[in-house]
Amino acid sequence: MRSSVDRMQEEYAEQVDFHILNVDRVSTRDLAEEFEVAGIPLIVLLDSEGDPVMRLLGYHTEDQLRDALDELLALEAAAQDDAEDEAGNDGESPDGDDAVEEAEDEEAAVEA
Repeated sequence: MRSSVDRMQEEYAEQVDFHILNVDRVSTRDLAEEFEVAGIPLIVLLDSEGDPVMRLLGYHTEDQLRDALDELLALEAAAQDDAEDEAGNDGESPDGDDAVEEAEDEEAAVEA
């Protein structure tokens, strides 16, 4: 399954951050407890806020991994659309420049 995850990491590199942990190491035990790792392999998909969205316990095919990642990205896109709707705009502001600056600030925050 690791080779499938590696391929997904290459395919989704621009959209998803991958962090692979060995839960047997002392340095990652806190994370294993936080995400309630009861078996391996375990893939925990987190949203952009770091909240768990989906857990894949056990072995999964590459297609199943791809489907899960696509679902995660769709959920993120929907959440972003909802946030924009709640803000009452679609990235436009009366003077136009603020929207560009805000978008650039959001990109910087996501990349950080």
